[in-house]
Amino acid sequence: MTSLRRRVIGLGCAFVIFGGALSAGGLWTFGGTIGIWGIIAFVAGMFMQEPDRFDPEEVASWRPSAAPMANAGRTMYRVDTTIDEPIHTTVLCGSCAHLAEMDGPRPATFTCPGCGLLLWEDEEE
Repeated sequence: MTSLRRRVIGLGCAFVIFGGALSAGGLWTFGGTIGIWGIIAFVAGMFMQEPDRFDPEEVASWRPSAAPMANAGRTMYRVDTTIDEPIHTTVLCGSCAHLAEMDGPRPATFTCPGCGLLLWEDEEE
C-alpha cells in the first residue's frame, strides 16, 4: 500500500500533464485550472511528512516464530541479525525448531543447543 504522500505527488503530476494536454488542445481555461491544481497538489505532497511505519520498541522485541522448517536434503536454519544498535542475533534450527538468541553479530560457528546439530562452521582463509 502506498502512502498518502506518494498518492498526492502522483496526482499532482497527473493533473499537470492532463492540464497541459487540455491546454494544448485549445481548452485553455479548463486545462489551466487543472494544471494549477496539479501544481498545488504536487507542492502540498512534497511538504507532507511521511508517517513512521515502524515502532522502535516493536522492532526491538520481534522474534521469528519457532516452527520446524521443511527438510530440503540438508541442514536448514535461519539467522536474523539486527542492523541497528544494539546488535542482536537469533538462530532458528530447522530440525528441532529451537530458537537461540545472542547479543552481537552472527558467530563463526554455531551448534544448536536443542539437538546438538552443527548448523554451520565458517572456514578461515
